Amino acid sequence: MVDTENDQQASTIAEHEQKEVLSSVETGLTLVQRSQSWSTQPEASSGTNNAKTRRASAPAVMDTRPLKMSLRKGMFRKLFTILRGLPTVRIIPESSDAIRIASSGSAADLQALFKSGAVSPTDRSEDGWTLLMNATYYGKPEVVDFLVRIKAALAAREDFGRQAVHFAIIRSFCVGTPEKDRQQFLRFPCWRDAFDEFDFTSIHAAALGNYPEEDKEQPSLATLIEFSDTLNNLPPGPNWRKIKSEYSRRSSLFIRVIDLFRKAECEQRQVLGSKFYKVYVDLINECDVLQKWTPFHWATYAGRDDSMRTLLQYGANPFVKTPMGRNSLHQAAESMNYTIIKIILDIPPDPILGWFDIDLQDIWGETPLHIAIYRQSPGLVRGLLDKGARRDLRIKDGDYVPLHYAANLAPGECQNELVQLLSADGGAHINAPDDNGCPPLFSLLGNPVAVGILLRASADLSLLDQDGSSVIHHACTGNYIESLDLLLSSPSMPQGLPLQPNKAGDIPLAQALKSQSIAAGKKMLERFGPGDLVYKDGRSLVHKAIEAGDADFLAACFCQASFRRGMTTGEGWTTKELAARLGRFEGKIKALILQHESYDRDISQAEIRAQARMDYFAMIR
Repeated sequence: MVDTENDQQASTIAEHEQKEVLSSVETGLTLVQRSQSWSTQPEASSGTNNAKTRRASAPAVMDTRPLKMSLRKGMFRKLFTILRGLPTVRIIPESSDAIRIASSGSAADLQALFKSGAVSPTDRSEDGWTLLMNATYYGKPEVVDFLVRIKAALAAREDFGRQAVHFAIIRSFCVGTPEKDRQQFLRFPCWRDAFDEFDFTSIHAAALGNYPEEDKEQPSLATLIEFSDTLNNLPPGPNWRKIKSEYSRRSSLFIRVIDLFRKAECEQRQVLGSKFYKVYVDLINECDVLQKWTPFHWATYAGRDDSMRTLLQYGANPFVKTPMGRNSLHQAAESMNYTIIKIILDIPPDPILGWFDIDLQDIWGETPLHIAIYRQSPGLVRGLLDKGARRDLRIKDGDYVPLHYAANLAPGECQNELVQLLSADGGAHINAPDDNGCPPLFSLLGNPVAVGILLRASADLSLLDQDGSSVIHHACTGNYIESLDLLLSSPSMPQGLPLQPNKAGDIPLAQALKSQSIAAGKKMLERFGPGDLVYKDGRSLVHKAIEAGDADFLAACFCQASFRRGMTTGEGWTTKELAARLGRFEGKIKALILQHESYDRDISQAEIRAQARMDYFAMIR
């Protein structure tokens, strides 16, 4: 608690300083603008050249003392200091490694990413979601603890005004959430204010089991709904004060319902001017302030099937959509509970209220199937597919089909099962390219089991991404040896693809060397050889092997028929000079160079060492 109070006090002081600086800057800018307007006023056209008249009509002299005082206080200097200390915010794609790790990875992986400098803790997606929001929303407590500890954009808000602490509060209501995760929101310094922003009704509180600590009565959801119906049935102009006094010793949830009806009557009276206007409040379908979710939305998301059945029994509308364009099926997919999905799918369509579209896309283009996949729930995915959910619908950011979502998960049994379920139909979506031209197979190369599943489902190996790189290029870039073996041994492998260059002119072997994927480079060299490969920078295969620094790979390159003694780089360096410049003219690499670059293969080792010493002293001179 002491740390929390200190953080709040420091935050209050910082906010006060910023307000003071901005106020001072506004004062200075106002004075400058006023001086400019004075200096541009026309002189009075009196028709006389009298000097006194001209002096009287001259522009007024600006009193610059307030501005000088502001400058003298150093306010602008303080402003620049504050601005310099503000964190840099970068927009990163939804498919980035940072968001993927924050959503489904580990704190150690994210910390390593920060140390590499490729990502910062304040980075966020286009819709304002920070890494902390993703980790909180998808329930990664270790990642959340790490990001909260380094204070990574704690106060940032996304496009709908929500902070990471709001998502922690939302998760605390979910059935089956471990107690440690339920208390996650307490790690945030401003959790009380964030909780108040939801402004839950009594029906919300009862549906979620969120009773106040001092509430000993804890009325049931059905009791509160019937109480609100009783208030709706009252004649016009009820005595709210008397009703409130009758419930003064009861649960505070009753008082909140009464206050809501009184507020509604006051608002109607202001609009209609009628003192005895009949008040009706549809409390069972009333939304909270922040999420704009009805009690049925909340009960569905939290996986509270008993509350869902009670709400349906008393006439709640299950077909209401959220501001994000989601229906209750999306909420059910978030719950990761097939019982909840079954309750939703068993609701018959209504001729007036509507029906449930199992393929409804929200504002991001996500369907319930997309959500169930990202929640890593094979049971939900199987249930949705059995009910006819489409596998080929794309989201807006990235053009991902559901199989792309499965491909972006961490390798493991869950990913294998999801890939198996989604590819079972053998449809065209298996080869659907994203906005970079990459089919799901390209993202699955780190999981050879999943690669084998897609190969059996007739994945197309001839597809190229926007850079003209094939699946072999991608396997070599990531050094995915097991997947590379599967691809090269597949009967559907197009002839010539392993030696096909991309738009940059690099064959897969060259791509492997660029990426320091030595094992993949060795395999490609053994299977297909280098041909007459010469790189654009004037490097031969041997030169690239020296740059890679792997002696075994260099030995294989020396044994290729394309090797010629005395080959130089574009700068005119021999293999010895290149190795020396890179600090690698030693050990086994040095011995290989002296062995294969010598014009007399039978010279003694003593002569080789003597020549090496002479070359060394000649070079350091």
